[in-house]
Amino acid sequence: MSMTRLSRSAAVLSVTALLTIGSAGAAAAGDGTGSSGKPPAGGSGGGGEGSSGGGSIGAQVQYKTDFKGTKASSPIAPSGGPWKPPLCWTQPKFTPEQYKEEQKKTAPIDPGTGKTLPGWNDGKDFHEGDKGAWWFRTYAVDQLKSGNIELGDMEKCTTVKGVQWV
Repeated sequence: MSMTRLSRSAAVLSVTALLTIGSAGAAAAGDGTGSSGKPPAGGSGGGGEGSSGGGSIGAQVQYKTDFKGTKASSPIAPSGGPWKPPLCWTQPKFTPEQYKEEQKKTAPIDPGTGKTLPGWNDGKDFHEGDKGAWWFRTYAVDQLKSGNIELGDMEKCTTVKGVQWV
């Protein structure tokens, strides 16, 4: 056996041994809560605890939703002082087809026939067939009704586009 082949074999054996020892240590360590790290008995995995179910492979995830923290824990506080939600923002409102129908409702009508005048949508691109949505400026109605609004908040809303295709 050549020296290179012997060195390669020794390296593979070393890595295999380290992985085996590391796996056994991690499996025995548990999750730090006193749990053995083994799945609970009575699962759907076939025979007894640790069984692979006759050749099939399965997985189980457990997590706690009732963790209250420790005595040293404290709630997370926002940085930079109290947070105030924005007065306005944009959000998707219409698909291209919905937007065209909405625009048709406000199109000029022929008083004699009651029908939409021809050419109401000339030059308008509703993006029919395109992926995306029409986004509209939306206001925090509760803030507006409260009357507790600063001029700076209103000025910020003027920079938000009223309608845009995204």
